[in-house]
Amino acid sequence: MGSPVHVRNAVLDDIPEIIRVESETWPAGEAATQEMFRSRVETFPQGVHVAEVGGRLVGVVAFERITYDVNNPIPTWKQATDNGMIRGSHDPRGDTIFGVDLSATPDAPPRTGTRLLVEVGRYAIQNNLKRGILGGRIPGYGQYADKMTPEEYLAAKDDRGQPLDAEVRFYKRAGLKIGKVLPGYFDDPDSLSYGVLLIWENPFYTGSRVLRSIIRPLALLAFAVYLRLKV
Repeated sequence: MGSPVHVRNAVLDDIPEIIRVESETWPAGEAATQEMFRSRVETFPQGVHVAEVGGRLVGVVAFERITYDVNNPIPTWKQATDNGMIRGSHDPRGDTIFGVDLSATPDAPPRTGTRLLVEVGRYAIQNNLKRGILGGRIPGYGQYADKMTPEEYLAAKDDRGQPLDAEVRFYKRAGLKIGKVLPGYFDDPDSLSYGVLLIWENPFYTGSRVLRSIIRPLALLAFAVYLRLKV
């Protein structure tokens, strides 16, 4: 049995290893830079978590807080994230988590990505945020573009009744809903530059300050039970 995955907040000293994780996860030119991660950690240290096994980093997630209208999505990833730096886009009072980056190395243990997403959900519950938003890739679409539109591709199912796209399957299993197609969302040849809005509504969110103090401990307990069953 291998070493367990440990997830914790990132610190600036982690950045060289984070960049190694990025380079092992993404093709050349698509990985986040050292400058981006330094800016993310300095701007919102609670928004960067790393996964490690035996002291070696195998994954990273980064998010920011913003105010977001799901009916009027921010057109591109660069606009939503201040070109990946988040200095100009992160709002400490924002009611929505926006996913900036999720990476796991090819040799990371199964469900490492899910463990990282769990920390994002935990933050949302602890801070009573309305939702989590992510502009996801659809990297399998390039193989189907001559047969169907992006909307048709996202609605299509494989022989097991699951979405055709592997990344969309991952996010659906994590509880996110598929939203609008986002043309020209980022430079991604496999997705033909299309993105898809992925949405997680916090079921424990409340606008009442009185209820908030009652609901939060119950919500965290329910979340802990869920983790024992799912992660």
